[in-house]
Amino acid sequence: MAIVLIVDDNELVRGLSVLVLRQQGHDVIDVESADDALTTLARRDEGGEGVDAVVTDLTMPGSLDGTELVARLRAERPGIGIVVTTGHAVEPGTFDDRVMVLSKPFGVDDLARAVTDVLTSR
Repeated sequence: MAIVLIVDDNELVRGLSVLVLRQQGHDVIDVESADDALTTLARRDEGGEGVDAVVTDLTMPGSLDGTELVARLRAERPGIGIVVTTGHAVEPGTFDDRVMVLSKPFGVDDLARAVTDVLTSR
């Protein structure tokens, strides 16, 4: 299956997301901030182990939020699958059509389907 990076500052959401995606057969890495995500991605790149998809919350503490993380991912890794989770409305045009937006609260099937969709559309 795929390697998926979960980025969410809410430990419960992150833990549930990890559990759901592991049950789907994915290898899952989880971090709590966009800064940690970029560090993790760089370290994995150095080791020759890429990441196939990122599931990121939109609002997080730290120097980068989810919108900025998505912009960096698109610039540096244009082929990576991206799912953005948020409890807020997202303005049309905020993300390109390759980014899946998943509104909170979401069900486990919604998350699994969103990750499958971004992985198959890469």
